[in-house]
Amino acid sequence: MTKKITRFLLLLSLLPLRTFAHEYWLEPESFFLAPNEKTIVRLFVGDGLVKDREERVYQAEKTPMFQAVSGSWKSDLKAGLTEGATPIHVFSGAKPGTYLLAMERNWSYITLEPDKFEDYLRTDGMDYI
Repeated sequence: MTKKITRFLLLLSLLPLRTFAHEYWLEPESFFLAPNEKTIVRLFVGDGLVKDREERVYQAEKTPMFQAVSGSWKSDLKAGLTEGATPIHVFSGAKPGTYLLAMERNWSYITLEPDKFEDYLRTDGMDYI
C-alpha cells in the first residue's frame, strides 16, 4: 500500500498542474521608441495575458526589484516611484537598442468562503479539484 501511495505522489508531482497563481506583466504603450522618446508602462495581472481588471498600482512592499537593463547598463527604477503610482512607470531610453524592464513581485494571499472558492476553481477551469 505504501508503494502505491508513493508512486501516486511521484506521478502527481510530475504532472503539469495549473496553480492558483496569476501572471503579472508590464505593458508599454509602445514597444518601439526613438532615443529619449517616452512611453507609459502599465502593470497588469491575469491569466494568459488576459487582464483580470484595471491596471495595478505600484506597491513598494510587494516589489523587491524593478529595473531596466540594456547590455551592461542597469538602472534601479524603484528609486523614482511613489506608493500607489499609476501608471507604474514612464520609460525612456537614452540610446538606441533593446531594453528589458524586469520586476520581481512578492506573493499575495487571498481567503475565500467555500462557495466563492468553488466558483473560483470553476472559473479557472479546475473543476476536477
